[in-house]
Amino acid sequence: MEEIGKTLRETRERLGLTLEEIERTTRIRKARLEALERGELDSMPSQAQARGFLRNYGEALGLDVQELLARYDAARGHKASRPLPADDRSEPRTSPGRRSASELVLTTLIALAVIAVLVWGSGQLIEALNAESATPTEEIVLAPQVEEATPIPPAASATNPASGASAVEPTAITPTATLILNVLDQVNLRILAETDSFAEVVVDGEQVYRGRLQAGEQLNYTGDTAIEVTTGNAGGLRVFFNDRDEGLMGEIGQVVVRIWTPRGAQTPTPTVTVTPTPSPFITSTSTPTQTTLPSQVP
Repeated sequence: MEEIGKTLRETRERLGLTLEEIERTTRIRKARLEALERGELDSMPSQAQARGFLRNYGEALGLDVQELLARYDAARGHKASRPLPADDRSEPRTSPGRRSASELVLTTLIALAVIAVLVWGSGQLIEALNAESATPTEEIVLAPQVEEATPIPPAASATNPASGASAVEPTAITPTATLILNVLDQVNLRILAETDSFAEVVVDGEQVYRGRLQAGEQLNYTGDTAIEVTTGNAGGLRVFFNDRDEGLMGEIGQVVVRIWTPRGAQTPTPTVTVTPTPSPFITSTSTPTQTTLPSQVP
C-alpha cells in the first residue's frame, strides 16, 4: 500500500501538480488524496470506493490504471494471507485424566453459552419483527370526489303537481380508494454494465466512482439521502433500485443524469440562466436659451 501511495505522490510532484489541482480535477477531497499518497487505502469507507478513488487519481496522473488496481489487489491478498504471530507461552502440563475432565467441562459451558445466545437472539428477532409489523405505514389519503347533483327546476318540482314532471334524484357520492405508499429509509442501488459505458456516481453528495465500466461489471452502493448517476451511454447501464429492476437508463449513446432517493427515481430540473437586459443609453437634451429682443424705439 505504501509503494502505491509513493508512486502517486512522486508522479504528481514530477508533473508539478498540487493536491488542490488534483482535487478540482477528480472531485476527490484533499484529505482522501493525502490518505491515498500515504498508502492508507484501508481507511476508505469500502473496498469499492478505494478502487474508485485509486482509478480516478491514476487517470488524472496518466498512470496505468489496471496496473495500479492489480498492485492494490495483490497487496490486499498478501495482507489477508499473512499468518498471525504464534504465542510463545507454553501450555501448562496436566495429567491426561484431569485434562480430559477440564475439556469436558469447558465444552459443556461453551455449548450452554451457544444455546443461550441462540435463544436470546431468537427472542430479539421476534420482537423486532413484531415492532416492524406494528409500525404504521405512511398513508396518503385522497379526498373523496363529490359529483354535484343536478338542480331541480321550478317547473319540475314536486311542489308543483300541475306540471306533471317528476323530480330529479341527486347523484350518489362515490368515495375514492385510499392510496398507501411505503417510504424506505435508505437508497440501495446496483448498476450493471451491459456494454462498455462511462459512469459517474455521487453518494450523499460525495463522488465515489468515475470511470469506464466494462461489460458485465457492476457497482453496489447504499446512501442515506440520494444517489446520483451520470452516464454517457444510457442504453448500456441497467439499474436495480432496492432489488427492483429499473431497466436501462435510456438509449444507446444518450447522456443521462438521474437521482434516486428513498422515494424513487428523479430527474434533476435544469437550471435556467437569467441573462440581464442592458440598460438603454440615455442621451442628454440640451436646454434652449431664451433670447431677449431689443425694445422698439418710437
